[in-house]
Amino acid sequence: MADHRASDGRFVTVEPTRAPRLPPRWFVRAAWVIHRAIYSGTGGRLGLRSPTADRWGMMRLRTVGRRTGEERTAILGYFEDGPDLVTMAMNGWAGPEPAWWLNLQARPDATADLADGSRAVHARAADKDERPRLWARWAVYDRDLDAYAAMRSRETQVVILEPRPALQAGSRHLGPVEHAIRVTFTVPVTLRTLGQGKPFVLSMIDDDGIVLLLGDGRRPARLTWQCLESVVPFLRASAGWVPAGGKFSVAGEPVTLDQHLKGYLKRDVARWLAVVLRDAGVVEVSEEPPLRLLLAERFGRGGSASGAPARRDWDAARRLRWAAAIIAVAVEVAAFIAWRLVLRHRRGR
Repeated sequence: MADHRASDGRFVTVEPTRAPRLPPRWFVRAAWVIHRAIYSGTGGRLGLRSPTADRWGMMRLRTVGRRTGEERTAILGYFEDGPDLVTMAMNGWAGPEPAWWLNLQARPDATADLADGSRAVHARAADKDERPRLWARWAVYDRDLDAYAAMRSRETQVVILEPRPALQAGSRHLGPVEHAIRVTFTVPVTLRTLGQGKPFVLSMIDDDGIVLLLGDGRRPARLTWQCLESVVPFLRASAGWVPAGGKFSVAGEPVTLDQHLKGYLKRDVARWLAVVLRDAGVVEVSEEPPLRLLLAERFGRGGSASGAPARRDWDAARRLRWAAAIIAVAVEVAAFIAWRLVLRHRRGR
């Protein structure tokens, strides 16, 4: 506190401006881990939000690792600028560049998961004409933005995520499955099988189809667009949940996805393809064995989704994930309160 004489001769007490304080680095990193755990534990139901006039939103950005070629995720704050998403490469206001921004500089194409769906995006840094306006927009959400930025030894980049077209203008017509896969994935990307969580790689997307590398030996399996597009009418005709594999038949007709794909390739790939189609939003996948698929509503599925175990049953695994998410939230809140109490104690000395 300090007393200063005002212009009319009166003395007024002025409280000095206090520099903003950052939580310890361990706390920041723990908060990131807990936030991702909440998102994963709730199946994406919690952890993301849309921006408003006075609050930034939260998105999950999927990039490709610049060294590993595997998918990497980060949950970031953002706001919308027309069709673009705008975020800051701040790294919790630590000195080094965040890993996700280094990944984007190597491979600018990425996927942004938002509260209302996913978008295929292309990243770039704001230019000198765009930066002041976008920086001022972010300052509306954080009044200490300039003070925090001054703590870093480098300029904090304003990152613009522009909508990424599926193909360049003048290209051939895309089927619905091809379009969904192209706008979702940046290859190569490592995915994991359902249940066992074993890795496999979506290594290529071209005008002929996709290539999956399966198993530890990375056995290649090519699926043509003709093969992939045929999945939609097959699932639509089934009018319900379809087993991915197994020995099922009705009046001699194949009723599993693997049996349907036999007309296009010899290898049983349904359990791997199910992951690709699920992430692209083409199908819903059951969370209970046996593995079953249901055509997504936007692809015009017929019949009813009644009996869908993933929608109706609250099994033990789901309850466990929710319990883990609740515990993660409680731990984060307790850690924040403890950090604030430590700061108050230090100030009182």
